[in-house]
Amino acid sequence: MGEWREVERRVREWLAAGSVHQAVTETLRNHGPELFGFLRGVLGSDADADEVFSEVSERVCRHLAEFRWQCSLRTWLYVIARNEAGRYAAGARRRNEGRVTPGALEEVIAAVRTASRSG
Repeated sequence: MGEWREVERRVREWLAAGSVHQAVTETLRNHGPELFGFLRGVLGSDADADEVFSEVSERVCRHLAEFRWQCSLRTWLYVIARNEAGRYAAGARRRNEGRVTPGALEEVIAAVRTASRSG
């Protein structure tokens, strides 16, 4: 717990000094691995976690300077990660709605292979 408070202290110092880039770097370097692990667990794949972590990082870059410290930095980051994961999952559901998966076509694929071999 003390480790997170120390990170917050450094991030606050960088922000107070006007070094947003350093504050973002400090934030992502220290919290990034944990957030990525969370995203991988929620989304079930490294590729999806990569994509969503990229979005999380962009949000942090755009909004860290405006963060009002009404909660811990870590809590704020998890809220962003959870929201981005939800957006990503909802988008994936919309993109895949009505699509036929290769698994659903196994019988047809097998029949085509059999017909092409015998013909």
